[in-house]
Amino acid sequence: SPNPTGLAVLAVGSVLWLFQMGLGLTVVVVGAILLGGLGVWRLADLFPSNRERIVALVTYVAMPLLPGVISTGRLSALVAYAALPWFVHLVRSAVGIGTADPKAVVADLADGVIPLRPRERIRRIAVAGVVVAIAVALAPPVLLLVAAVTVVLAISSLLVGAGWRTSA
Repeated sequence: SPNPTGLAVLAVGSVLWLFQMGLGLTVVVVGAILLGGLGVWRLADLFPSNRERIVALVTYVAMPLLPGVISTGRLSALVAYAALPWFVHLVRSAVGIGTADPKAVVADLADGVIPLRPRERIRRIAVAGVVVAIAVALAPPVLLLVAAVTVVLAISSLLVGAGWRTSA
């Protein structure tokens, strides 16, 4: 059954697009793909050169999941596709992990460290919460996916030697 919130968004969008539903749906699909790609581009700023960022972007946008999602018309999957890279990027920046420094690899510190004040850390976490809230408002199953990604990020952070505070 269709999501009532998603249908309401599409109804408001149809008014904005002068009742051209086909144009509105095209804007939603293309917009989700662009938002997801932009989110991956921002997430990939961990890499010091643009070559790695381009590979991450092309890999994310060209993955075979996307045509299947578009062909079935699943709004929740498109919302997850657009929101998850932003969520991971915002959580990563809230923890204080920045662009990798190639010179620090010798010292076994591959990630850059961003010194954050507590107020800035709270602001970044709040922005991540807003992204999740918007995504969940459009597609409630995204909440389960965000929870799973959060657990995986915390466990993987512990496995690579990050502290408990960073993982939490």
